[in-house]
Amino acid sequence: MNCSLPTTLAFEFSNIVSLADYISSKVLGWKIKKREQSQLSCAQEQKVSKILEIENLPEEDVESSIIQELADLKTLLYEN
Repeated sequence: MNCSLPTTLAFEFSNIVSLADYISSKVLGWKIKKREQSQLSCAQEQKVSKILEIENLPEEDVESSIIQELADLKTLLYEN
């Protein structure tokens, strides 16, 4: 890509959506229609929100959820 990013990037674009918008438009030169951009931003915000929610779960909850998913999969496998 042979480009440089500003040293203040993390301060200027404090969330992943604004950073992605900057990189796509200024660095990569992509042109996105305003309507498409707002739809993308909404979808991106939802994904980021979900990821942050998962990352902030207590370790015990994550472990319990994984154990439950594995048990459900075993049940499905043995039923067939």
